[in-house]
Amino acid sequence: MTAARYLAYGLMAAFSSEKTKVQAAQLERGCIDENQTFTVRLCFCNHIDHSILNALKAVGLFGGPGSRSRNGMGSIALDALTCVRSDDQREELWQAPSTPKEYDEAVRSLFPEKRVATEPPFTAFSAYSKIDRLFERNSPFVVLNSFGHAMLDYRSWGQSGKGNELPGGKVSEKRFKDDHDWFRVAGWRKDHPNFHPQRVIFGLPHNYHKDNKHHVTPSKHERRASPLFFHVHKIGNSYLGLALRIRSAFLPQGEHINTGGRNVPAKVEWSILDDFIEGTDKQGKLRFPSRRQVDWSEEHS
Repeated sequence: MTAARYLAYGLMAAFSSEKTKVQAAQLERGCIDENQTFTVRLCFCNHIDHSILNALKAVGLFGGPGSRSRNGMGSIALDALTCVRSDDQREELWQAPSTPKEYDEAVRSLFPEKRVATEPPFTAFSAYSKIDRLFERNSPFVVLNSFGHAMLDYRSWGQSGKGNELPGGKVSEKRFKDDHDWFRVAGWRKDHPNFHPQRVIFGLPHNYHKDNKHHVTPSKHERRASPLFFHVHKIGNSYLGLALRIRSAFLPQGEHINTGGRNVPAKVEWSILDDFIEGTDKQGKLRFPSRRQVDWSEEHS
């Protein structure tokens, strides 16, 4: 599944190479096989700290360990929380949701208190955060591939030697022309000295080429991880594709964006993430027609 490889960039080979004898999709790092189960045991001296339990629930509903977890790689699902007391008595504290509706209810139960109304200085849930169920599929790999195709269609310019074709035969929408021309068109950057790539909102660094003159980075930091999270979650015999937009300060106040050695004031466009999740393609069709926003508003707390 070519589009899924796009999400795992750096973990597996995106393309075959005769020179390095690498096959497309060949793993370049070790990983845990799918369908594995494990147990986390916590010991509390006195009373159970429910904030820690809520953190476990959040990881089990939204997250996963390891590299590219923001792209859905390594997604995990929490099965249950069980309290084993000193007298060996067991108490079930939480059970995994078995339907999409129960999943929504489990998410709402995590946020019983008033939302932070201002933009957080770091990645944290607030009134700005949005959680969406994008689609439901019968395989986790199909979920990853579906999301990978959507990301490619939206972000990529395509392969110019193949009519701007993307994996799967679809032609690029060519949404970010200035980002493309900054890299590809001779003399363009000379005429646009204050150019600011729009796609920085998907995270930094954003490297167009191995040479430094085509690197886009924060001016004082190595990276800024993406505020867009994707997660694959098993519900019964099917799998949900979930997107989380966790808005916070993109960079420290006053920091610039380094575009190939030239610093420009940061002016990230959060509306790009909203357009990607909620918007339409160039033909006017919804990118995620079955999208359902998880309502975790205060009135449901």
